[in-house]
Amino acid sequence: MEGILVTVLAIVLFLIIVIFAIIAMFYKKVPQGQALVRTGFSGTKVATDKGLYVVPLFHRVEIMDISVKKIQIERLAGEGLICKDNMRADIKVAFFVRVNNEVEFIKKVAQTIGVDRASRKETLEDLFEAKFSEALKTVGKKFTVRFGLKGMGIAPAAIDKENTGHHHLLIDVDKLPSLDLPLVATDNFRHFGGGQTEVTLELPPGKH
Repeated sequence: MEGILVTVLAIVLFLIIVIFAIIAMFYKKVPQGQALVRTGFSGTKVATDKGLYVVPLFHRVEIMDISVKKIQIERLAGEGLICKDNMRADIKVAFFVRVNNEVEFIKKVAQTIGVDRASRKETLEDLFEAKFSEALKTVGKKFTVRFGLKGMGIAPAAIDKENTGHHHLLIDVDKLPSLDLPLVATDNFRHFGGGQTEVTLELPPGKH
């Protein structure tokens, strides 16, 4: 009788060990700087700090790299950045990007781009280089014009005060308009009736 009891206990202990071994085998831990994306039974699940149970035939698991990546953009020679004085300057800029370390953001990236593509630096370069380049061009095209005046004062257009006035800025105008008539505000005739003394402009590359 005691022999049978010992055998039963041994079998039970063996089964418990096997069950824990199977559970441990199915549990996938999250490497540092990465996220687990599990699809299949029970929908899409994401783990960024602990882990997930992955059962073969029921689940598929992928690892997304969410660490910070460096993207360097260079604009040299004829592709250089046009500065305020319309001279081209060679420029090298480094951007640091990463997938937001939040479950909903990771899910969205996995569904729209794919886990494997989102983990590759080349994909990020393809997706964002055009936007980064345009951002650089926008910075280069912006410049500030500060108006100067001597012997008079500045006042908004609605204020009638002797020896005062407000500024106008003419851009790409071949011929001066009649100064006896009011100037209609357009992209070429900038009107500063509020008494402004400076403005930041954004013009396309080239001479103006």
